[in-house]
Amino acid sequence: MAQIKVVWGGAVVVTMILGLASPARAQQAAAESRNPFEHVRLDGAAARQHSVTFNPPARPLTEWMADRPERRPAVLPALYATFGALQVFDAYSTRQAIGAGAHEANPIMVGPASHAGAMLAVKALSAVGSIFVTERAWKKNRKAAVVLMAALNAASTAVVLHNTRNARTAR
Repeated sequence: MAQIKVVWGGAVVVTMILGLASPARAQQAAAESRNPFEHVRLDGAAARQHSVTFNPPARPLTEWMADRPERRPAVLPALYATFGALQVFDAYSTRQAIGAGAHEANPIMVGPASHAGAMLAVKALSAVGSIFVTERAWKKNRKAAVVLMAALNAASTAVVLHNTRNARTAR
């Protein structure tokens, strides 16, 4: 290997001495004339059999990961859709329960609960915000993002069921 580099380097020096190229061209020629087999090496048994093994240069794991596009966990879009539907059902069941004589237990939602448009706006913003946070989370921890959306769906389901019970019993 050292002999090959000396030969290539010697060709550059000879070219400069003969005046066939400028020093800049000589440097460029040296860069272009690198040994194309510098990653090839002969192992002990392979050398005896005159076979060559190719060992590509090691790449850091971050480079391998950069080549691979990140994929969203397949269950997340379904969880997003379910969460959106649960927010709509929550708004509907809350309005039904309030209409049947129940009151809003969430102090943050007391004001918006009396107006359908305001309630839908708050529900839409909370759904979009939750999905936004989960979208950012899955890039760092896919399992945590799925668990987060599953927990939000479970909590929303509990709220919808509670509202539905209140709407039936308040009548």
